[in-house]
Amino acid sequence: TRANANVWGDTDHQASLWAMFNPKSPRAQVGAAQEELRHGAADKAVARLTSLLQERPTEVQIAFNLIAAHCALGDLSPAHLNAARRAISTAIDPGTLILSWFDRTIPAAKNGDCPHLDLHAVTMLAQAGLGNPHLPAGRHQDLEHVLGTIALTMNRPDEALMHFNRALALDPREPAALMQAAELGSAGHPRQGLSHLAFFDKLRAAPQEATV
Repeated sequence: TRANANVWGDTDHQASLWAMFNPKSPRAQVGAAQEELRHGAADKAVARLTSLLQERPTEVQIAFNLIAAHCALGDLSPAHLNAARRAISTAIDPGTLILSWFDRTIPAAKNGDCPHLDLHAVTMLAQAGLGNPHLPAGRHQDLEHVLGTIALTMNRPDEALMHFNRALALDPREPAALMQAAELGSAGHPRQGLSHLAFFDKLRAAPQEATV
């Protein structure tokens, strides 16, 4: 019992065991690589993920975590970014990983924390995902939101509004409209925020108008 408790209480060991027993599982290998990164073993994470991405080039979670590992080593190259673009442009559905990864990466790209991973590179990754016909509408909505956030980070409020409107049009919901309008307003662009809310009102009224 004590041995079992020690194993289940040690998340690092659990990740390693899971990866060992599931050598072909992207989720298991990414989990182990993330633990390695947290403990300063980026070289091990790179070794773990590189061959796996060659076998599974459409796995976004592998490609994105490999970017993080190379950033930690300070040797990220355009080739690594190209592999990530290939993954996101051919993936079936990476789920909410897309939004969470971009949310973490945009500030780092703005600050120049990782060579080659600037806002232009992050934009190219998001645009590659938008060009993927296999992704469901929800992921396209996420990517439009990401592009709007990048534009806002670059102080391009009209461009941000355009992407936020496109995201909203894919699934017009009041919480999303309020959130994106708040982002525009808090960034110092209340006019665009109000315009976004007006766009939502127009989308909400459209079905009623169609039945008149």
